[in-house]
Amino acid sequence: MAPDLKDLDIQHFEPLVGSIFRIGTFEATLKKVTRGPETPRRFRTQFSLIFSCPEDFPQRWIVAPVSHPEIGSHDLLATRIVGWDEEFEVEITFN
Repeated sequence: MAPDLKDLDIQHFEPLVGSIFRIGTFEATLKKVTRGPETPRRFRTQFSLIFSCPEDFPQRWIVAPVSHPEIGSHDLLATRIVGWDEEFEVEITFN
């Protein structure tokens, strides 16, 4: 059974690096999972997901269903960014 959005944590995504996700109508490969700064125990660990970016992905951002068999489908904000390797990527942040 897929977790609820409120229960998604970094541990759900780390084993999925290299997997293909669907972001709206686009397919994107999860490239890396990055931990954010430490947070109080009562809050979710901050983290971000970086995906390969399809060339026709919207120029700025979209709110779209993000789906994978392991996590189900959840409406999330996906932002197009320029990665360190100067390629376009998509970032989804949990904080």
